[in-house]
Amino acid sequence: MLTFSEGMVFDDGTERVEVTRVGPAHSKGDAVAYLPKEKILVSGDLVVTWTDENNLGDADGDHGHWIQSLDRLSKWDVATLIPGHGAPAGRAAIQQQREYLQDMLSQVKAGKQAGKTVEEVITSVNLSRHGGLGSSASSNATSIQAMYRRL
Repeated sequence: MLTFSEGMVFDDGTERVEVTRVGPAHSKGDAVAYLPKEKILVSGDLVVTWTDENNLGDADGDHGHWIQSLDRLSKWDVATLIPGHGAPAGRAAIQQQREYLQDMLSQVKAGKQAGKTVEEVITSVNLSRHGGLGSSASSNATSIQAMYRRL
C-alpha cells in the first residue's frame, strides 16, 4: 500500500502525474491527479458533470473546505477535466460545481438561520439556475439534509 499526506509525483522522464490531497471536501480523503503536460485534471467526486445523484451529503464531507478546494483547482491550467461522474469537460465545470455548491450552502444557511425546519428548507431551496447539476430533487433533498445537520 502506498500512502501520502499532502501529495506525491510520478515522473518517468516522459510523463508526469501529480497527486494532490485536497480534502476534506466531498469526503475526508479527497485527492486529485493532474497531468501538467496534457493539462488534464482527474477530480474524482469533487466535480461531476452528470445530472443524476449529485449527492453532496457524504458523512465525511466539508462543504466550506470543498468550496476552497474548488477555488484552488480553478487556478490550475486545466484543458480537460475528468469528473467523478459524467462526461469529460473543460475547466468551466469546476466553477459550475463551485457555484452550485455555494448556492445550496448559502440557501441552507439562510433557511436554518431563519428558523426553518429541514423540511421547509428542502422545499424552499431553488437550484434551477444550475441546470443539470440542480435538477435532481431527491439528490438535492439528501444534500440539503446533510448540510442542515452539519450547520
